[in-house]
Amino acid sequence: MTTPRVVASIEGSELAFALLLQDGFSGSAFAATIKRELTPDFLSWKYSSPAGKSVLAVVERSGVPIAMVSASPLRLQDRNAGVRRAWQIGDIVTALPHRGQGLFRDCLAALVASLPAGDVVLCYPNANSRRELLNQGFTAVVDLAYSARPALWWSRASVNRLVKPLSFFGDLLHLGSHDMHVARDADYLNWRYLDCPSRTYTVLIEGAANNPEGVLIFRRFNDVLPIAVIMDLLGTEAAVVRLLSQLDREARKQGLPVIMTIDAQPVGEHPTYPTMLRVPRPLQPKRMTLLAKIAGAPTPTSATSAEWRRTWHIQAGDWDGL
Repeated sequence: MTTPRVVASIEGSELAFALLLQDGFSGSAFAATIKRELTPDFLSWKYSSPAGKSVLAVVERSGVPIAMVSASPLRLQDRNAGVRRAWQIGDIVTALPHRGQGLFRDCLAALVASLPAGDVVLCYPNANSRRELLNQGFTAVVDLAYSARPALWWSRASVNRLVKPLSFFGDLLHLGSHDMHVARDADYLNWRYLDCPSRTYTVLIEGAANNPEGVLIFRRFNDVLPIAVIMDLLGTEAAVVRLLSQLDREARKQGLPVIMTIDAQPVGEHPTYPTMLRVPRPLQPKRMTLLAKIAGAPTPTSATSAEWRRTWHIQAGDWDGL
């Protein structure tokens, strides 16, 4: 039995971890995209965010990583409790020849045990990882909803595409008084969308970069499906309306006739996308669910789970590509 090693840096080993990830997903329908995007430069960017360095639990054989689970720090904004630290489990992978040996189980346990007690730990797992996360005390918070609509042809709004980094202060996600979400400040948004080395995002802005009223970020879903996925939509109600109208024009210009969201809004929030239609589950690319727990604590109580379910605001940018 090999005990996982918890590390706070993979500097100098980025290539080995990139190859592990590429190998682990070689059987995926998106293997070509994953191989193109999960590069050493991408991992260097991903594991060093404005919130701090990622932590990884790793199993190695002869100095080569064969299994890993990563957790990246986040600043979680709770309107009731202020900003608190959280950790998002992102990369979960075991090399094909070493599967079925419990390495994911051991890495997950070692990683969560290494995190500061009281911090929130969250994950958006695939079907292969979900059961073990639940076994180790995570609770299912909310299923994300897929919604879509055609890009409208009569849109005539005009806002600007971002041409320089954002420089505003504070959190741009204007929501209700009882929501919980990852803080969207300028440092986070610049890192998340402008600095990413492997993906291209279109950033629309209402107002000046140092004092925006709203920001909308979207990307093409993949090489095959011509769909514009909204990653983040932030701002005042009036700005959101104008940004959504401009999105129609930008999506059509890029040959994307369909607009899609993958999100969850707190109970009581007014829908941001009144014209969107829910995508039936059989037509969804995959089931997306937020799982969470408190480090150093047993499975969250039913009261905590209910509070999270009622207040957690999620957009595609919270998990896609992270």
